[in-house]
Amino acid sequence: MPPADKVDLKQMTEQLPDLLNKIEKAMQKNATAEEQAAAFGLGCSLLTGFVNYLDQPDSPLSVLEKETSGFTVGVPKDAFKKFLKQETDLLKGIKVRSKHVDRAIEILADAEKDGGLENLRINAKALIDALTQVRDILCVIEVENRKGHKISLELAEVGYDMVLTVGAVAGDMLVIPFAFGAGNPGGVLLGIVSIGVSLKALWKFIAKGKELYQRDRGANTRADIKPKTPPPRVKKK
Repeated sequence: MPPADKVDLKQMTEQLPDLLNKIEKAMQKNATAEEQAAAFGLGCSLLTGFVNYLDQPDSPLSVLEKETSGFTVGVPKDAFKKFLKQETDLLKGIKVRSKHVDRAIEILADAEKDGGLENLRINAKALIDALTQVRDILCVIEVENRKGHKISLELAEVGYDMVLTVGAVAGDMLVIPFAFGAGNPGGVLLGIVSIGVSLKALWKFIAKGKELYQRDRGANTRADIKPKTPPPRVKKK
């Protein structure tokens, strides 16, 4: 599908459930290249518009970075469950299905194991860079699909995790201004933590996605150039 010029936070969160459902279908063993193209093509379009929207001097991301300048926060381990509960409520509030919410919470919970709960802040440049690379991966997957090539289940799963994490970022960016307006500094801080943790998760998925894409693309290229076995010659009597 043609990319949208800009996709704002509300549009991104509203279209997230449909995108996740399409990618989930594309992850099935019997999914066709056309079904995968529809899923990752939608992702490519939405991420293109989302990056265009956020990469502006007056975007909510730029404003948020300025308003939280100097904030470097972390989550004590005893407050981590509260943080995950807030994220669960946030994703349910934007109508993400329970199974998708559960996976998003698993992704964020992994941050505790990786020691990713300290020195978190809003870094607009780093976030735009990560979102751009997520977009690029989704777009090149669509290109492969349009050639008639299916991607592996592993790569589809990474694409799903990237989109889910981007959705969590969009949801947090949508609610942080309300926390500011309501004089709820705790809500603001937890939102900053979620975006910071999500960014760390995105870098892991990006690295894995690039690796798997190169592997899949190489396999598809070899299949394309593999000489076809000619039919057996029939001797004339």
